[in-house]
Amino acid sequence: MTKVLRQLSDYNLRKLQNIEKDTIQLLTSDPFIRGQTGMAFPDSICTPKSVGVSVDISIYEPHLAGATMAHMIGHNLGMDHDEG
Repeated sequence: MTKVLRQLSDYNLRKLQNIEKDTIQLLTSDPFIRGQTGMAFPDSICTPKSVGVSVDISIYEPHLAGATMAHMIGHNLGMDHDEG
């Protein structure tokens, strides 16, 4: 998933630099090798690295994809996981 995240960030920098945006999120149904459901660059909002990748793990539960994507945007905004 890290490779996909880097490729998305590179694509953003090369091809989308003239489009005003705060973040780019990729939603895919292709599972990743380690079973990860999402990844994002932390504390990167409004920069070319403000990207995230989320996996839609179930076509029958689309709200899970939405929750994962919101979670990734939270990381882009600089939010970390709770310790408790």
